[in-house]
Amino acid sequence: KTADKAETENGDAAEGESEQQSIAQQVAEASANEPEEEKSVEELEKEALRNYISSFISSMTIEEKVAGLFFLTPESLTGGGTVIAAGSSTNSALLKYPVGGIVYDAKNIQDSEQFKEMIYNTKCFCKYEIFAALAEEGGENSPLSTGGLVTEPVLGQKEVSETSGAAGAYSIGISVASTFNTLGIDVNFAPVSDVTLVEKSVIASRSYGTDKSQVLSMTKNMLKGMSDQSIYGCLKYFPGQGDVTIDSSKGRSTSKRTKADLEGCEYEFVKMAVEEKVPFLMVSHVSMPEIIFGVQK
Repeated sequence: KTADKAETENGDAAEGESEQQSIAQQVAEASANEPEEEKSVEELEKEALRNYISSFISSMTIEEKVAGLFFLTPESLTGGGTVIAAGSSTNSALLKYPVGGIVYDAKNIQDSEQFKEMIYNTKCFCKYEIFAALAEEGGENSPLSTGGLVTEPVLGQKEVSETSGAAGAYSIGISVASTFNTLGIDVNFAPVSDVTLVEKSVIASRSYGTDKSQVLSMTKNMLKGMSDQSIYGCLKYFPGQGDVTIDSSKGRSTSKRTKADLEGCEYEFVKMAVEEKVPFLMVSHVSMPEIIFGVQK
């Protein structure tokens, strides 16, 4: 009787297991036969863009992928003197080094038509898409003003802060970006997001000021103005140079600030940039021994 009972129980268990498998199979088949959820236009556009980018990346050599990580000046690319036109030297250089972008300066500008033609020809020579960039902060560092590409000088950030505030920063962003669009420029390595911390800071004349909240608001608005005109902006610099008194182009720039100082200032700017999807962040050439020493301890 005991053996018969065990056999019966085993048979029931096998039937139960078989029934569970059958149900699971039916569920799986039903799920497979269910129509896929219809994708939104936005999802389809993103998927198409991912496929488009992947097709380029998969066809690139490792050398091309590395070259694509760099922005160069046109002079660094061609290895010659000041570049004011894109010809055979530019063509040959881009075939060998298909860089991700070229950053121009006032010295590359003679007039509007010359500059537009140079950028257009440069992009035509490229095997892959390339960024054309300027660093337009306004003021005495304005390539648009120096190159005679605008009728009214582009105001510097300090002057905008003192006269028109966040609304002025947005207007400058719109104006600069509109000019960029007529020239074929895609990226502006600006604005300066550093907060001035000491009177003799090297960044004081280029900064929106000493008040962190005001600088954050104006930086955001300048970036928004450019973004609204489909021009990519850049948050610079990280770490900031608010307490630096020696220009990095003339000597070693050193900051005495700590990690806690950065957390209370620069980190907020980076958080804003992430939230606003700012595509570029420029790193400064600043030595920070307080942070390095703290890490070593």
